[in-house]
Amino acid sequence: MATQSQVYVGHAAIAATHQLPLDTYLGLFDNIFNSEDFIHWRSDGRSWQLHYIGGPGSGKTTLSAIAAQYLRDMNGSRNVGVATIFIQKDVAFRDQTFIQAFLESLYHQLSYERDDGGLATGAFLSYKQALDVKPARSMAHRLKLLRKAVYPLIMSLQRAFLVVDGIDRCHQSVTDQLEAELSRLQHYGLSIMTTSRFPQYRSGQAMYCDAPDHDLHSPPDVPVTVFWGCKWCWASSKYTICQQCKENGDLCNNCLDGGLLFEPSERLEIDFAVSDRSMRSFVSWDLEREHGDINLKSANDRKPPLSALGRSLRDKPNATEELIEKIVERASGNITIAKLDLDSLANVQSVEAAISSFAGDRLSNNILALFDDVLERIKHLTEHERHITLASILSAVHEDHGARFQDIEKWIRESRLESDAQGHARLTVEEILRAARGFLGLSNCKDQLIYPYHEMLKLYADEHYDEALFWEHAHMRFGRMKRSETVDPSAPGRFGSNAPRQMKAWGGSRGAIRGALKSGDANIPAWSAERTVAWQEGVRNALVQDLQVKRRPQGVPKDIRNLRRQPTMW
Repeated sequence: MATQSQVYVGHAAIAATHQLPLDTYLGLFDNIFNSEDFIHWRSDGRSWQLHYIGGPGSGKTTLSAIAAQYLRDMNGSRNVGVATIFIQKDVAFRDQTFIQAFLESLYHQLSYERDDGGLATGAFLSYKQALDVKPARSMAHRLKLLRKAVYPLIMSLQRAFLVVDGIDRCHQSVTDQLEAELSRLQHYGLSIMTTSRFPQYRSGQAMYCDAPDHDLHSPPDVPVTVFWGCKWCWASSKYTICQQCKENGDLCNNCLDGGLLFEPSERLEIDFAVSDRSMRSFVSWDLEREHGDINLKSANDRKPPLSALGRSLRDKPNATEELIEKIVERASGNITIAKLDLDSLANVQSVEAAISSFAGDRLSNNILALFDDVLERIKHLTEHERHITLASILSAVHEDHGARFQDIEKWIRESRLESDAQGHARLTVEEILRAARGFLGLSNCKDQLIYPYHEMLKLYADEHYDEALFWEHAHMRFGRMKRSETVDPSAPGRFGSNAPRQMKAWGGSRGAIRGALKSGDANIPAWSAERTVAWQEGVRNALVQDLQVKRRPQGVPKDIRNLRRQPTMW
């Protein structure tokens, strides 16, 4: 395998290797490597690309690095090449040098210590000469020479693999170019695996096996990912046969001679997550790595002396199991969230305190930082794109199981965004998914169901940890208060007779309202002019009284997010 110093990388966004951290649990993705999709992709030289989709923190880069090492270990003694490209930074609009650097890195990795008979080497020397001449040859000419160097190199290998991580970091214009290059490389025999935060090729139709004996080995109501179709009647009937049924000898029932089977998919998009079984193994492994031997029998050879928490975990096995299940449940297949929860236990002294730290509806600062980082990238979009994206996120978390794209469009049209959209083209599903930076997923069905990528995102939005989401929620139609629930200034009490209900119906939070009023922004959604003025005045007076009694401690940030994180300071 080529080392970092032996691989030429000609673009700031491209890295040829990724160093796994020391706390990486190598068995984390065994469920993926043992899946039907991955096995057929790596072993059979199939014609489709393998695309893994996972939201922020799902472990895409770790998966890519482990998968590349797995492929090298499986094919160590054969004439097999494995190349990896990790896209570590955003690639700008029409960045012409990215594709050039991408192909150049692929050439260097596949050519290391290999003899292709001189075809690839000669073409690459011509490419280097084209760079040296003044003025330099055109980009199209340079790419043509690079292709002439890479294609024979791939064909000289028994198998050639390419793992690309973070393809979503490319601007759509660059992604289109890259997909065209990958299709050409695939045609010459390169097996390609990519990772991304969001899907790009959902067909909108789940595929089911039509073979009559399919239910003998698999549930009939479960969609299939690896499947074959009949080339003769595919356009009219889309007769589908799963991999197992094909291996059993099933053919097309519509055609008299069994038809001609082919694989209609050019790409397989798979939403991946760490299985609960692998997550339990990881949590047990990490607890014993940090807190000593607590009788979990994890595959960890280096266990430190027992910590205070370790002693409590060892003495109370039932509570330990409860803690492990709590972390696994909260993670929901997301490895980063599991790690952040485990890191939060560093200074905990007992298993009871550890369990109680995960109770309630508060998010830890580490998890907030994960979500905040993605929101900051969304806030750098254009104003129209930002409003549409935030509204789409709120719409998805508003429904228990996600929302249909047509419903999201309806809610946006009925809100203030309708006037904002004047002169702007509507965003497509794909554009919203890209703008959401992995916060939203898309089901492969006709209804185009858009859902939050993790359950904690709903809590993050509902509790108004982010100011931009808070104000966007106030403008959405489903977030407005009914007229009957507005405050009656003549009613007793500082906010009226039903203050908690009012604030809940509006969707606001005490900390968020306080931050808005302190900053001078009290543009609460207008239900009626008189009631709004009275309501705002009542809230303002009450908060002024609070601030006079409980002054803000020196150094406490004023922004809404931190007010929510530190409620005990008020």
